[in-house]
Amino acid sequence: MLQLRCLCVALPLACMLVACSTVEVSRFERVPSERVAHAFIRSDADFARYTAIMPGQVSVWTPTQEAGLGASALARLQVLYDEALSAALTDDGAYTLVTSRGPGVLELQTQFIDLRATVDPNAIRALQRRYSFPLEAGRATLVVELVDATSGQVLAHIADVEAQGEYAVVIGPEMTEVNAQRALARWAAVLRAFLDEAAQDGAL
Repeated sequence: MLQLRCLCVALPLACMLVACSTVEVSRFERVPSERVAHAFIRSDADFARYTAIMPGQVSVWTPTQEAGLGASALARLQVLYDEALSAALTDDGAYTLVTSRGPGVLELQTQFIDLRATVDPNAIRALQRRYSFPLEAGRATLVVELVDATSGQVLAHIADVEAQGEYAVVIGPEMTEVNAQRALARWAAVLRAFLDEAAQDGAL
């Protein structure tokens, strides 16, 4: 069960590279969780309202001018991510995945923040202003925003920091499908557990 602790968080949350959500200053509740490294849920969010999940698009952010992934690699990452989500969320019929926005749809906006090659503290501080959780140089962080697909309002954001270069096999040039599938499957299972806990008072 999630234990909630109120924390005033001055957003903005980051607009994803592929889609922007409603950004506002609001009261979020920090959620100590064994599932993810950092989690903040909007205090008035009611996850029982949502009956379906839209995977949304995956993006990769790097602090340099170099692209994190080429277009074809990013497209393949999207396919692998969608497959991992489908297996984790729908195999037992607990959740429904959809491809379009509408009432009762919770959209996932997913971004890998790649700071593995970053040593400039100023660059990290500039990016840090977007987030309410600490970013770590030399590591990659996976951020997922849970968004009301009708209003675009951010209901929660959660972050998972890589352990032992886990996301290097997902967003790096050394990516192989087998290793990427393994890492994404682990994350999808974590996300499923988090959603189950967040929706303990009702079904998504």
